Amino acid sequence: GQRTANRDFNFDGNEYSAGAVIDTELGLDTYIVNLLYQVYKGDSTELLLGGGLHAFDLDTSIEGRAFVGDLNGASGASSSELLAPLPNLRAQAFFTFSDRWSGSLSLGWLSANYGDYDGSFIYAHPRLAYQLGEHWAATLGYQYVNIDLTQEKSSRRELALDATFTGPTVYLHYRF
Repeated sequence: GQRTANRDFNFDGNEYSAGAVIDTELGLDTYIVNLLYQVYKGDSTELLLGGGLHAFDLDTSIEGRAFVGDLNGASGASSSELLAPLPNLRAQAFFTFSDRWSGSLSLGWLSANYGDYDGSFIYAHPRLAYQLGEHWAATLGYQYVNIDLTQEKSSRRELALDATFTGPTVYLHYRF
């Protein structure tokens, strides 16, 4: 996004506009791989435990410049990239309520410090599913993700991501 701060000045009877413009960009791609093992299966319940890998590809940039009237001052720019794999522990449970209704709960967690990385990851995703037909199902859920990740690039520079993503999810499933 872009943010501009400016003021108008009157100097010796002439009007000048002065200020600064700051452009920022943030891009985040998430890659997820999970491997789960079924530890319990009942008539209407199933429990799986395992692990996964979430990789966060973070790109950030900031650029700023100052201006007075039509004159542009020095501009400064900085950008950084971070590809951080975070392994995590996973649990998933499935519940069948009837022929058409079912629910599930996915949980993930890890807090680790290795190499230049220090981070934690918390994930929760409850869902309610309705079987529309033999092959189709619709799912409504709510997702909570909290990521706190720091990469120390040097003794005076680090890159950090501290983000929380929450909100509803809607899926349409087709099974072969």
